[in-house]
Amino acid sequence: MKADRRLIRPADDSRRSLVVGAQDAQYALAETLLDPEVQKQFTMIKGSFPARTDVDMSDYDVCAQMANEKMKANEIAADMAIVSSCIVQGQLVDLINEFWAAPYDHEDFQEEFYEAPSY
Repeated sequence: MKADRRLIRPADDSRRSLVVGAQDAQYALAETLLDPEVQKQFTMIKGSFPARTDVDMSDYDVCAQMANEKMKANEIAADMAIVSSCIVQGQLVDLINEFWAAPYDHEDFQEEFYEAPSY
């Protein structure tokens, strides 16, 4: 349902934060997390797709490849939190959990999944 993303709030070294050099540490963390090879290794293990669109997708499954192509074309957002309300997100997560937790007719699931954003 989403690409991996992390929010790093800017440190203000001029205000003497508790960590000297916090800004440099944040840049180093961001650089590490956004490294194409790190993105690939992490998302392959997690089963998602990279937040970067320039990662080699040849080892990914077809769903991840399609999602990456759509993100490159600005046809989807990297996270449903960007484009949907908390209520819709909660309904979709609950529905998916119900589907995996108990016997659930796939046609009913498809119908409810399709209708969830209209609530």
